[in-house]
Amino acid sequence: MSYDKSLSIFSPNGTLSQVDYAFEAVKKGGLSIGLVGKDCVILAAERKAVPKLQDPRTIKKINKIDKHIFCCYSGIIADSRSLIDFARLETQSYRFSLDTSPSVEYVSKQIAFRQQE
Repeated sequence: MSYDKSLSIFSPNGTLSQVDYAFEAVKKGGLSIGLVGKDCVILAAERKAVPKLQDPRTIKKINKIDKHIFCCYSGIIADSRSLIDFARLETQSYRFSLDTSPSVEYVSKQIAFRQQE
């Protein structure tokens, strides 16, 4: 039986392999931090050294999802891009269907459900 394909099956040493993989992905990424003030929000992200064959202008650690929602990520760039694209589509669909802006809570729940899948 494979222990790394299920979220709910512990390996013989008592760990969840999916959680270990997630921690390793975050270790490979840069630091991201968000601060909430009285009238503002500040997002900051560490920019690591870029490989020679990669264009540094293509790496954006802070992304706009909707008019009022931005996100900052740590971890693997490809994983975050797919989730950001999903979040953008989800907010557009919500706005088109209900003619109002989605809440941050709604968008975060949709991303969490997608990630759980």
